[in-house]
Amino acid sequence: MTRGWRWVLVVLAAGVAGQFIAGAHSTELTVSEAIPPGLFLRDATGARIDLAHYRGHVLVLNFWATWCPACRAELADLSRFAIEEGPHCVDILGVTAEPAEVFTEFTQHVPLPYPVVQSAPGTEEGLGISVLPTTLILDGNGAIVRRIEGATTAEHLRAAASALHASPGNC
Repeated sequence: MTRGWRWVLVVLAAGVAGQFIAGAHSTELTVSEAIPPGLFLRDATGARIDLAHYRGHVLVLNFWATWCPACRAELADLSRFAIEEGPHCVDILGVTAEPAEVFTEFTQHVPLPYPVVQSAPGTEEGLGISVLPTTLILDGNGAIVRRIEGATTAEHLRAAASALHASPGNC
């Protein structure tokens, strides 16, 4: 192998390693933006999910995919959070762009205590989601108040949700 090709391989390997390492950490941004009008999700049967149904509750939207290692790694924490916080006016939805048969088969093998729904085409782009997993936390008025890019933990979500419970419009 020539010296030039070795450098190309080193640079490519460093880039792949950097992406792997970056996916293992999360970045949290405090934001204040509204969900774009017309955004909708679908359940496994294709029925439309109206996010207005969750008004008055803190809503956690976790964008993920079955093929994403960081997404799969955070499932235990998301499940624990859903079980512990569900009775306290906090709802969580797993959101994927994958076909219903893919995420339905996955959740048959890895049961989750929260619904997994399918995003409509363009949802991720409309919300500026370019990294999986990405978690959006919405207040009781439906505004996005936190964006977490990368894997998150139950403790991290609990702290964000408890701060919102003190805000008007949340349970």
